[in-house]
Amino acid sequence: MRGYGAAILQVFLVFFTDEATRISALRTGALDMATIVPAAYWDSLDKLPERCRVLYDYNPTLAKKMLADAGYPDGFKMTLDVLGSDPAALDRAALLKDQWAKIGIDVNIKANDSTTQWGYFFNRQYADGLLLLYGTSNPLTAFSYYTSDGWLNAANWSNKKYDDLMARAGREVDDMKRASLCKEAGLIWLEYVPVLPLNCGATSIFWWPWVKNYYGERNVGNLDTTPMLARAWIDRNLKKSMGH
Repeated sequence: MRGYGAAILQVFLVFFTDEATRISALRTGALDMATIVPAAYWDSLDKLPERCRVLYDYNPTLAKKMLADAGYPDGFKMTLDVLGSDPAALDRAALLKDQWAKIGIDVNIKANDSTTQWGYFFNRQYADGLLLLYGTSNPLTAFSYYTSDGWLNAANWSNKKYDDLMARAGREVDDMKRASLCKEAGLIWLEYVPVLPLNCGATSIFWWPWVKNYYGERNVGNLDTTPMLARAWIDRNLKKSMGH
């Protein structure tokens, strides 16, 4: 989000909404983080430093105080750029508009065509907020998105210590050492809140035993399955023996 800074983002996260409303509106259910991210990369909320944990307590009073401390005692107006062809994105935007209105944030939802929306993203030029949806199954990749030159760093956030940690993590071949570096970087991310994470979901991948040299990879690059499929092959004898 451009123009307001980390303090305003923290306000949004402190307030965002109660868990029941979020689950009902976004239909995500209660998802165990362990099904998405290996346990070595994350801690439960109660183990986070207070400066980070407090952001996940639904607290409208604190949110209003943080707004006032940031120089917006009466709230402010903002434009949220959304992909107009995505009904789920429009629903999320409507939820944010309704919730943030309760602490004085007047959200103008601007529904864009795909070219405009992605142009805002790639050029890092949009009004005040940009609603994005992307996926990853690799924690290191997700953390790398928010380095100063990370391609998904739409917030234009930059933190030298974070960058240094992620550079070290990218060179580290030991899984546990790499996870430790990512966790340290994650605490910096949680303190500054460069973007607001809304909800996440798990995608299950299934394939027949006769599909060989495929091991469940989700994507290479941006939702690209071509490199994996180009190297997979079908064991026709096994397929026939299984009645297909």
